[in-house]
Amino acid sequence: MLSNMTEQEFETEKDMLRGNLGRMCVSDDKKEVFQMYRIACKRLERIYLYNCDRINQAETLQQHEQYQQLEMGFRNE
Repeated sequence: MLSNMTEQEFETEKDMLRGNLGRMCVSDDKKEVFQMYRIACKRLERIYLYNCDRINQAETLQQHEQYQQLEMGFRNE
């Protein structure tokens, strides 16, 4: 599953994850702590996928730039 989050949504996920962690640390209710844990895991997965997509896009851009450099080299020969 690929992420289709915007950068703003990514920042919101990070903030919400911090909130889940904070709530886990102050709650005395096991059920609530477990719910915050499950939600935090889902948020962490979305953050992970966003960053995998970011890395893949950077690699694709780098490959495209390398191809263009090779192509320009052939034109100059």
